[in-house]
Amino acid sequence: MRNASDGIAETPYFASSGRGGSSGGTANNQDAFGTAAQSHLAHVADPYSARAPSNPNTSWTGTFTQKKAKSVFRLSWVKSVTITARYSSGQIKTMRAVSTKGTTRTLTKTAEGWRTTLGFRGSWAGTVSAKK
Repeated sequence: MRNASDGIAETPYFASSGRGGSSGGTANNQDAFGTAAQSHLAHVADPYSARAPSNPNTSWTGTFTQKKAKSVFRLSWVKSVTITARYSSGQIKTMRAVSTKGTTRTLTKTAEGWRTTLGFRGSWAGTVSAKK
């Protein structure tokens, strides 16, 4: 597919847009990948994903190792991790980690940045936790 400037258009595919519904749906490309906004890759609601029978992506907990949590948040030991902001699609935008000593670190990434950094199957996790 060619775009208006005769370049190749970005057309990612995925089988489910997570939770769907009014706050969920497809992601804006700039939220997902950090690329310049493209009108054909703007967020649209997707209530169908949430209603699909046996869709495992509508609600799940993203779990990662303590080693990964310490590395990502640069803390000696991570006591808790909380999602504090989401993109319009419902994907993770910002997370806050708290160490056992009370030190707090807050990080913001693209949705795809969180997925790849933490090894998640997607960035629509309902909750996140670091294994103890």
